[in-house]
Amino acid sequence: MAGSRDDQSGDVTTDDLVLLSGSLSQAVLTTADSHPGQWRRLLRISLDGLSSRNTEPLPEPETRPDADATGTAALSSPDALS
Repeated sequence: MAGSRDDQSGDVTTDDLVLLSGSLSQAVLTTADSHPGQWRRLLRISLDGLSSRNTEPLPEPETRPDADATGTAALSSPDALS
């Protein structure tokens, strides 16, 4: 199930990866002219964070009232990030 969490691990979800991908895409668009390779730094920071050995569980994602049963409707709505 997209966005689901394993009850014991608190691992990164599919929704987390979608948001991370979107933020990296935005970084490419924002810095393309002034700092064309800056996205590589952000990608490296992101990948290092994903491979972290931190054992603390991740906080639960907040759910908007208009989210569907999977909690993904809020992510796909046009004003989700506003």
